[in-house]
Amino acid sequence: MVNEQLWEIYHQVYFQPCDLRNSLVPGNRGQRFPKSGAIISIWNPCGQICTHRKNRLFAHKIINCLNNQGLRYSFLWGGDRNMRYKELSVFVSCPFHTALKLAKQSQQLAFYYIDDASALWLISTHASEHKQRVCGSAKRRIVNMGGKRDNMALS
Repeated sequence: MVNEQLWEIYHQVYFQPCDLRNSLVPGNRGQRFPKSGAIISIWNPCGQICTHRKNRLFAHKIINCLNNQGLRYSFLWGGDRNMRYKELSVFVSCPFHTALKLAKQSQQLAFYYIDDASALWLISTHASEHKQRVCGSAKRRIVNMGGKRDNMALS
């Protein structure tokens, strides 16, 4: 279960498109969420801040899992409004039950789900009935920040 303070931090999330050919440089195209689906962090499993190396290894494992399941995904950063803290995440167009399964496989405490009306929801991975609407339109939480920044999500 996610503690109350961490839940509030998760609720204040913003997303930034990214291009992993150079993961330090954000993508220039606006992120679109054409369908319902999940946004799941593929860094810092179990809410524990890891080193860049451990996060890369963990992300690679999750990406392999997605590929093996034949799921399509796109990368984005999930973090605070200024992207001083950001975690590499994926958007996967999928039904809710698949999203919940993927969040558990990714060892995340919580994940985001975009419903058919484009509302963004924060969902507890281990108590899916514990959810909170973040905003009525997921695109309101997309930011485009340029340039390199220190990232507080890495130890």
